[in-house]
Amino acid sequence: DANANVFLGNPGPALVMVDPNLLKRVLDHLIANAADLTEGGTIALRIGYSTDRRLTFVVSDTGPGLEMATDAADGDLPTVFQRYHQEVIPQETVDLEAVVTLREKIEQ
Repeated sequence: DANANVFLGNPGPALVMVDPNLLKRVLDHLIANAADLTEGGTIALRIGYSTDRRLTFVVSDTGPGLEMATDAADGDLPTVFQRYHQEVIPQETVDLEAVVTLREKIEQ
């Protein structure tokens, strides 16, 4: 089990116009993704308001992260935004039920 923390940064306006369903869906996806590979580590959600009047949400974790190679083509960074790309992970660390549940949530 991972530890979870929420940090509130700079105060912003009392009311923010946002699609609550879309925001929930995005944050659920990011947090579930972090929780999937952060066994015994820490997951943090930072919420802040930047000087250029933007509300920011940052999800960070102590999981394995992306492989950063000196030649970017050899690391994971070029594929990070490709839809449905999944890193090759040793079989013993993959929870297939969690992956299927996450995909079902995203598709809804």
